[in-house]
Amino acid sequence: MQPVFRRGWPPLAAFLIQRALLAICAASAGQDPFRLDSYARWDSAFYLDIAARGYVTPAHCTPDTGYPAWAWCGNSAWFPGYSWAIWLFAHLRVSPLAAAFVVTAIAQLVCLVAVSEWTRHEATAISRYAPLALAAFFPGNVYLATIFPTAPFVLLALICLRCCSFGRPLRGAAAGCGAATCHPLGALLAFVTALPCLYRRRRAWMVPAGVLLGTGSCTWCCASRPEARMPFPAFKPNTVMTCSAASTVGSRG
Repeated sequence: MQPVFRRGWPPLAAFLIQRALLAICAASAGQDPFRLDSYARWDSAFYLDIAARGYVTPAHCTPDTGYPAWAWCGNSAWFPGYSWAIWLFAHLRVSPLAAAFVVTAIAQLVCLVAVSEWTRHEATAISRYAPLALAAFFPGNVYLATIFPTAPFVLLALICLRCCSFGRPLRGAAAGCGAATCHPLGALLAFVTALPCLYRRRRAWMVPAGVLLGTGSCTWCCASRPEARMPFPAFKPNTVMTCSAASTVGSRG
């Protein structure tokens, strides 16, 4: 039990300190850090909406959106991976907003655990803990705690890079596939998975690796079409839409 605690306390401490500092900053800015909707902003509403209702048919914007009536509004520009995870956790009889908060927190904590595990055999304390501190407190770390796919994307991207660095491009491609469903930058991981295949002269692996990453990149293209029939009820077409991001978050708080 002691080795587990010794290995587990640094990432857990980094996670708790980062969340505490974020709560202090939120309170100083007039936000209640104990309200879940304090961690949700404009894009958050669309991920929650996709998790709750699926992709909807684009329509002309309504007056409450603040956009002109001739503009088109919808949620098809947001990738489905994060919303899938929210949808799964929402089946635990919690609101989509609470589910999103849990998904983000788990992904962030696992990111820190992974960084800590990968550096724990370094010779010096600075080499062991500096990467963990950077992972927890890098500029813009607030996005790892918000209702946004940054934490899941970073976690899957790290796994992809780790697998490729150890010559396991197929596993890396599988993680990259998940990353590509969370954020468009995941498509760039295709180059990362190709490098170990070329270096180790295992060109045959490039085909399945490319298929995996291509699947992740194309998932959004298929799921975001309103007429698409995805295997999850949350992604069935819906002809009713609400374009107000603020009201979407508020209805799930």
